[in-house]
Amino acid sequence: MPIRITPWPTGTPCWVDLAVPDADAAREFYAAILGWTYADTVDSTAQKITDNGGTLLAGPLDVADSGRLGIALGPQGTAFGVWQAAEHVGAEIYNEPGALVWNEAAVPDPDAARKFYAAVSAG
Repeated sequence: MPIRITPWPTGTPCWVDLAVPDADAAREFYAAILGWTYADTVDSTAQKITDNGGTLLAGPLDVADSGRLGIALGPQGTAFGVWQAAEHVGAEIYNEPGALVWNEAAVPDPDAARKFYAAVSAG
């Protein structure tokens, strides 16, 4: 099983988050079917988000010594998060059943979205 122990390259999806009305029920469900376990646990990027028409909803903020987190909306209203690794690199298991395997943004203007995310993730 591939396991990542170093930070992902800038712009690489490295975390999955699910917003649900009953987080405890969702954790129980996904733990049962996928075997997941849970732990409750970016400043130039935050500036790039707002400079390019996005809206910062939360952060950037430290998540203990794990890293820094920001939550934002793209110009077309698509929610996304950014992560700067410290002690926690993000998704550690990949290309395995139950692991992160697909990332997609459903937007009305794909060309504008590509331009926005390229500008935000540029090193």
